[in-house]
Amino acid sequence: MMMIKALIWNIRSVNTQQDFPRVINMNRKHNFCVVALMEPFQKKGLIDRYRRRLNMETAYANINGQIWLFFDALVEWELVEDTEQHVTVRVFHHDLGQHMMITFVYAKCLAIERLEFLDHLYYLASVMELPWLVGGDFNMVLHEDEKIGGLTLYPPEYEDFAFCVNSCGLFEQGYKGSPFTWWNGRSKAECLFKRLDRIFVNLPFQNMLPTIEVEHLIRTGSDHATLLMTCGVQTTNFVKPFRFLNFGTKHATFMDVVRQNWEVDFIGDPFLMFKQNIKRVKAALSKCSRETFGDIFKQLAILEDIVRVKEIKKLQLKRIKNGSGVWIEDQEQLAIAAVDFYQKQFTNEGDASEFSLLNNVPSMSSGLFKSTRGVKQRDPLSPALFILSAEAVGAITEFARGTSEFHSFSELPSVGERLINLDKSQSPNLRVRIAKRRTPD
Repeated sequence: MMMIKALIWNIRSVNTQQDFPRVINMNRKHNFCVVALMEPFQKKGLIDRYRRRLNMETAYANINGQIWLFFDALVEWELVEDTEQHVTVRVFHHDLGQHMMITFVYAKCLAIERLEFLDHLYYLASVMELPWLVGGDFNMVLHEDEKIGGLTLYPPEYEDFAFCVNSCGLFEQGYKGSPFTWWNGRSKAECLFKRLDRIFVNLPFQNMLPTIEVEHLIRTGSDHATLLMTCGVQTTNFVKPFRFLNFGTKHATFMDVVRQNWEVDFIGDPFLMFKQNIKRVKAALSKCSRETFGDIFKQLAILEDIVRVKEIKKLQLKRIKNGSGVWIEDQEQLAIAAVDFYQKQFTNEGDASEFSLLNNVPSMSSGLFKSTRGVKQRDPLSPALFILSAEAVGAITEFARGTSEFHSFSELPSVGERLINLDKSQSPNLRVRIAKRRTPD
């Protein structure tokens, strides 16, 4: 089964939070035929550099540089319309052998400015004869239940968008993941979730690629979720398994539903009757669960978003204790104390003066420390011990240079191998003997 994959994401800068490396890794895994990035916050002239990093064949940035497109070698494309809020291209996919139209959207934040974008959609729909996909950041919701928090959402705020979508013959194919694709980054009373990013198709597109799946990936770096679209030319029919959820037994009507449906309208083999009872009860419980609790998996995704917000809130720094043991809670004082602490790490003022802790460091030497084990390779203590050893050798060398028992290497003959031995039997002075083994003449 041939699969076609695409990525659409309001990335909010290609240079922060490792977002673009994330796109590169996803492209290696999925082999996208097209990648659309909104709000790259980068100069248009640098798009080719990112195209090479992404290993794509061609790239294009719209007139204001807010929409970047990357196309694979399997895709031939032709620009149809380029505006500040959308880019429409005519695409031919070689493996699929079909032409299609794709409109990538980054709508304005102000409602009055979005009216121009909606007018363009009306026009494109009136002349559209090919399979058509429209996706991106629309900056508006389609229904009132696509928003949590903030001010009350009134019908006039989304009716224009809903009417335009219906008039253009566009519809969605559902999605996986959280129902909200944008979060304002705040918590508690100021927390706001919206579904601003989505993908629409028309009927010819659905007929061409019957299997269309859109997944809302987790928000990382950007405040928008990544849209991962997977399309297939063959439909896969499967029966969704029934899942018995224990919380349903605590509902007041549970036993009545089971009792009313635990009866069959025929008499026959006991095992066949038992199977029919299970089948009737399963269908009844599924219907009752949908009517009573709604889409529990959607509710679970919403709660996961809320929990994630609370976890981020817990990670915020509330107070710290300064060097005098006083707790600091003021935000400005916290910043000053943090800057002061790290400045001291790189000045003489912050240099350590107490080295008793080194007595606990294991060493292979038996003189300075009690040896229990050797320091392993890549042990974080290794560089520090190396520096200490170098300083000790330097001190010994300086001391020995004042005696007649020390000779520099430049004073020795250049023939043969030299072995330097430390003779600890000479006291109180440390005697350095340099033994020479001459090669035969």
